[in-house]
Amino acid sequence: MNITIFGANSSIGKYLIDLFINNNHKVTAFINKPGSIKLPSRNLKIIVGHNYDHLLVREAIENADVVILLISAEEDVSDQDKKIASLIVDRGKPIILAINKSDKWTINGAEEAYTDRLRFLFPVLSFAPIVSISAKNKTNLDVFIKKIIMLHNENHKRISTSDFNASLTRWKEKLSPARGKDGRAYKILYGTAVSVAPQEFVLFVNRTDGFPENYVSYIKNKIRAELSLAHIPIKVTLRARR
Repeated sequence: MNITIFGANSSIGKYLIDLFINNNHKVTAFINKPGSIKLPSRNLKIIVGHNYDHLLVREAIENADVVILLISAEEDVSDQDKKIASLIVDRGKPIILAINKSDKWTINGAEEAYTDRLRFLFPVLSFAPIVSISAKNKTNLDVFIKKIIMLHNENHKRISTSDFNASLTRWKEKLSPARGKDGRAYKILYGTAVSVAPQEFVLFVNRTDGFPENYVSYIKNKIRAELSLAHIPIKVTLRARR
C-alpha cells in the first residue's frame, strides 16, 4: 500500500513511518523541516515543503492509496489544512484525520467536542474517519490501522454495472428528480461504475442542463450507504444520452 502522511515530522508521524515501512508499505512523508526525518529506506519518499505549496501537495498524494492528515489537538486547524483536504478529495483519495496529542486531554467529553469541531471545520470530509492517537501512549493505533485497511478496501471495491443499475432502480422508485422550470421531467436512464481508486460513477440522463444538484447528492448518499463506500470520496458525473 502507498501511504502519504502530512505532518510527518511530528513524533507520531515518525512512529507511523517506521511502522508502515516495517510492514512493507511505501510511505510519502510531507514535512516542513528539512532533515527532520533521517530514516534511510527505498520505501520512503520525503517531500519538503509547506501546506500552501499545492504543486508539492499534489505530488505527495499522486500515487497514494490512503492519505493521513495529522492534526495536533494543541493547535488550531489552518486554512491550508482545509485546502489540502479539498485537494485530496478532488483527487478521489481516501483520507483519515488523525488527532495527535490526544493524551493531553484531561476533561471528560474533550475528544467528542474536538471531533465535532473538526467535522464543522472540514465539511468536505464529512465521510472521512477521525481517530485520536498518541505517540506517547500509542493509543488507538490498532483501530487506526484497521481504518486505513478499510479505506483501501472500499476504494478498490468493484461495483458491477448490473448491481449498480439494480440499486439505481430502487433509488429512483423511492424518489424521482424534481421537474425543471420548463415543466419537463429529468430522468436517469441508466448508470455505470467507470473506475475504482478513485471510485467514479456515470449517470446517463435524458438531459444534463439544470439537472437538480440535490438529486445527485441523493444518489451519492445512496451509493455510500448501500454499496459499502461510506468512508471515501466518490465522484458522480452526468452524461446526456445521445
